[in-house]
Amino acid sequence: MGIADLWRGTIYLGPGWLVYAGAAGPVARHRHWAVQVLVALSGRFVLRDDGGREVDCVRAVVPSNVAHSTTRPTAAALLLYLEPTSPTGRRLAAGSGPEPRDWSSAGGRLTEIAEHAVRTWADAQALAERLRLPALWPSPSMPTEHPAVTQVLADLPGSLDRPIRVPALADTVGLSAGRLSHLFNTEVGISVPAYVRWLRLREAGTALAAGANLTDAAYAAGFADSAHLSRTFRRAFGMSPSTVVGNAQWEVGPAPGRG
Repeated sequence: MGIADLWRGTIYLGPGWLVYAGAAGPVARHRHWAVQVLVALSGRFVLRDDGGREVDCVRAVVPSNVAHSTTRPTAAALLLYLEPTSPTGRRLAAGSGPEPRDWSSAGGRLTEIAEHAVRTWADAQALAERLRLPALWPSPSMPTEHPAVTQVLADLPGSLDRPIRVPALADTVGLSAGRLSHLFNTEVGISVPAYVRWLRLREAGTALAAGANLTDAAYAAGFADSAHLSRTFRRAFGMSPSTVVGNAQWEVGPAPGRG
C-alpha cells in the first residue's frame, strides 16, 4: 500500500481555516505556514522535530513555520490548518511552543474538540468556531498592528494574480523593504514571502475544490506552473498535492478571509 492509499477523507475549506477529516498517512518533514491542530480519533500520532525529538500523542498544536514530520499512519484523524494572523491562530500558537512536548501539552486542552464529529462542511465550521473559545487558550499580549501591516494583509489576497515583491509592497505603504519585513515578521509571525505562499496554497485549494486540475489550480493561485505548486505544496505539507487530490473529497464554503 502506497502513501497515497493511506489518505482517505474529506477536505473542508472555509474562511481562514482548512479541515481534513479521515485516514491520515505518515508525512515527511515539512514546514507549513498555518497553525496546525492534530486530533487522532483512532490510534495516536508520533510527531518528530528537526532535532530528532519525538512525542507520542493523541492531540497536538503545531505553531506556524515549525519543521516537523509524522511517522505513524492514523486510521481516523482531524487535521486543522488555521490562518496564522487570525485571533484564533495567534491564540493557539501562543499556547504551544517549539518542541514536540509543547505541541502535545497544548493539545491536551482539546478534549472536547476531539469529541466533535465532522461529516459535513457545517460540522467543520462548528469545529473551527469551537477553537475560538477563550477558555481553552491564554490571551497573549499582542503588539498593536502597524497600519502598514494592516494594509498589506488587506491587499495581498487580491494580488495573487501577479508576482509579489516586498520592495513593491513597501513602496505602497511608504516604508523601506527592511522596515516592512521586520514589522511583518514581528506582528504576523512569519515572513511576507511565507505568508504569500500560504495564500497561494489556499487559493489553489479553492480551485481544486471547484474541480480544477493541478495546472489550472496553479495558474489560478499565481504559481508559475503545476510543478511550482507541487514543490510548494510538498514543502508545506510533506506530500505532493496528488496524494490527497486523488483520494480526498473537497467541500468549500464562503470565500476565505482572515478568520
